[in-house]
Amino acid sequence: MIRVEDLWRTYVMGDHELHALRAVNEEIADGEHVAIMGPSGSGKSTLLNVIGCLDSPTRGRYLLDGEDVAGLSDEALADIRLRRIGFIFQSFHLIPRLSARENVALPLVFAGIPAAERRARADRALEAVGLADRAGHRPNELSGGQKQRVAIARATIMGPRLLLADEPTGNLDSRSGTQVLDVLSALHREGRTLLVVTHDPAVARRADRVIVLRDGEIAKRVAGTDVTDLNRLFDFGGGAS
Repeated sequence: MIRVEDLWRTYVMGDHELHALRAVNEEIADGEHVAIMGPSGSGKSTLLNVIGCLDSPTRGRYLLDGEDVAGLSDEALADIRLRRIGFIFQSFHLIPRLSARENVALPLVFAGIPAAERRARADRALEAVGLADRAGHRPNELSGGQKQRVAIARATIMGPRLLLADEPTGNLDSRSGTQVLDVLSALHREGRTLLVVTHDPAVARRADRVIVLRDGEIAKRVAGTDVTDLNRLFDFGGGAS
């Protein structure tokens, strides 16, 4: 499903170049659950943004379902982001003046879906994340965990096969975080591919496997069950595996 080949992302800052990603090569199969970990500044979010077509590589190739996205127009990339990829962020990105139902239905508005169908589909999506009784509530009337579940419902409303989550439990207490992770695990069991950027070993342990980045390069690949503590995981003495 996802294949990156010799992927670089370089930012020019005055006379200096910052290599956020360096010669990354990786394949992620359809239906996998993969966690991306690493110290701050290691390139985790940059890699997720490139995979999500929110950013473009400086060089190298990114193939999504065998298609090189580098050759696609802005319109085609926007359509991929709308219909084929669901995004879940740490800060939720809900619109304050809209209800939970209206926030969830936003992608359907951009897709030109009629109002009655938007409402029905949004209500079903909220029911799937356990928030049917909060459809009319605005974000300021919801807890952090409820806001994130609304964001997940919005991310899945178009039926994408690929879900990208950047620190999805970073702003949540442990109980709310567990509820959110349970929802994501259920979506993965339905057959979706799930990529999660995280600093939390408890989040990574739910993944099939973990990619560990250091200075924009893949330093390790380990099974999710092998993640115990960050000190051991980020001990890079042994190099990439």
